[in-house]
Amino acid sequence: MNKNKERIQSIVNQCNIPDKTFVLSEINGVLFLSLKYVEADVLDGKLVEWETRKWYLEDDATETDIVRTCFLAAQQSAMHQLGEHFTFNNFRVFSPHKALNELINVSEA
Repeated sequence: MNKNKERIQSIVNQCNIPDKTFVLSEINGVLFLSLKYVEADVLDGKLVEWETRKWYLEDDATETDIVRTCFLAAQQSAMHQLGEHFTFNNFRVFSPHKALNELINVSEA
């Protein structure tokens, strides 16, 4: 168990973003931050619980580091959702789900 988990969790608990929950997880003694939220899938409209990518938190992270990481996680999640929902002529032109090779093929055209 990570000895700094309680300290970091108490700081994370003070961060808030509407309709999302910050989650602190530990994998092999390493701490990670993510967000969970419920949103309709853009393809079929069914409500799904989503979890964002995991953000690494150093054991000796300062309060400022932790709060900034929470903000960055929320910001990236919002940008991801924006990319999923923004359309031009009914096409998701900024979909965050495009594979790297698809993006390369488009840029070579």
